[in-house]
Amino acid sequence: MRSRTQYLETLLNRYLKAKKKEKGRLLDEYCRNTGQNRKYVIRKIATLAFGTPRPRKKRMVEYGKDVQVGLGTLWEIFDRPCGQRLKPMIIAELGRLRWLKEMDITDKTAGKLVRISPATIDRLLRPQKAVWKAGRRYASRGPNLIAKRIPLRLTD
Repeated sequence: MRSRTQYLETLLNRYLKAKKKEKGRLLDEYCRNTGQNRKYVIRKIATLAFGTPRPRKKRMVEYGKDVQVGLGTLWEIFDRPCGQRLKPMIIAELGRLRWLKEMDITDKTAGKLVRISPATIDRLLRPQKAVWKAGRRYASRGPNLIAKRIPLRLTD
């Protein structure tokens, strides 16, 4: 690895001064000689030439805890549907639920709940669904009704 890095450092000055076609030729030559992936080499050149890359900018949180709690309540009220089925129900019934005092949320949170996409609904409800499914996993099932109707005779 050290010798590959030294080889890349010798090519670096020529690479930075070269035009686009010449850069392609230099990359091809380096990849052919070292066996490294082209994209990896490009990132390595950028790191050597310009220092460490900037960390990615994190996105702002659009739907906070209040939206997640409200979504969980709606999910329970409407008998735990998937996001695609829950979305139209939220649009149709959220105003009435707020008017009946079933949902105690702000106007801002209600607006976010109306705008939210089905995929985001599923993503935000994933932890609650996991807890719900884990609770159901080991529940005992009732006896089979057909098997109960068949009379059993115990003999020797």
